[in-house]
Amino acid sequence: MRILTYLIISIAPIAAIANSVPVIKDVDIERTNSKIVVEYSALDTDGDSLSFRLAFGGKEIDLNGDGVRTSIGRIEIDNEIVEEPYLPPHLLAFDGVGYGGEYIEVEPARDARASVSRFEITNLEFSAFVEIGGYESEIFWIVDDGSITGTKLGWMYQGKFGWLCPQGWSYFDDPPWKSDTISNGPFDPVVGVSWWECWAYCRWAGLDITTEYEWRAAANLYIENADSIEGNFAGESDGFACVAPTGSFPTSDFADIAGNVWEWLNDVRDVVNYAEFTCAKRAFIGGGWDSGYGSFPDRTHSQCPLRRRPDVGFRTAFDPDSIK
Repeated sequence: MRILTYLIISIAPIAAIANSVPVIKDVDIERTNSKIVVEYSALDTDGDSLSFRLAFGGKEIDLNGDGVRTSIGRIEIDNEIVEEPYLPPHLLAFDGVGYGGEYIEVEPARDARASVSRFEITNLEFSAFVEIGGYESEIFWIVDDGSITGTKLGWMYQGKFGWLCPQGWSYFDDPPWKSDTISNGPFDPVVGVSWWECWAYCRWAGLDITTEYEWRAAANLYIENADSIEGNFAGESDGFACVAPTGSFPTSDFADIAGNVWEWLNDVRDVVNYAEFTCAKRAFIGGGWDSGYGSFPDRTHSQCPLRRRPDVGFRTAFDPDSIK
């Protein structure tokens, strides 16, 4: 199936259709000796039926949805099938095209609101964008927010370098991330993506890359609700040699915001010449699996948006007033 798709793409690029991925909010979890109860509300603005996928650390469970546009649901899982040590679940909703996760509202500035993803974007979520031909659809790569003058630079870069999927993936593998030596699980954070790839994914999914104000508002909530700052940083004392599955270091709000992977931001920095191209640097923040504890929360870096590093991923956000 992948070979046939690739042959079609090589002849005439697929015009992929934008898809607003589902949004999950108001997740409440109760654990007893016999079961785990997860209550949630989910919304798909395209009106698609939803099914759900749940992960407790290394254990994944597929669930059928109730097939309605707005879903206030309740999931009960036998406690015995969840691997120990217990981690709160990472819940994703699937609308038949793409996966959407849980969002938490923050106040990045006075009289401003934003909903920020609780978890870093995963391989599973990003793979839907790859599968529908997002890398072959120019419309998703256009940057028209006024931050750069060359709105088609991203599309030009994509064609120049011939990207078909994140670095470390193999387009012909099933799943495509299985050969990635750093991040090779469905609920691992996607890495090896340039800022342009993150932008294109967000354009397709109806989301935004987080701004620094939004990210810092989320980080402040994390710090307020954490007994101590824990995360996946350099070394294996935290149990991970490289990336950890999303949700491995949770609090009552945001998970893995300290370490695991650096996260691209939507903020522009200086102009840089890179690989014979001129582009505006983009910021990234939060620390990663190969950096020290001192990188969180105040250290911010910037780099050319073409860079595809094995320790950089991203988190998403949206205006809560745009989704009712």
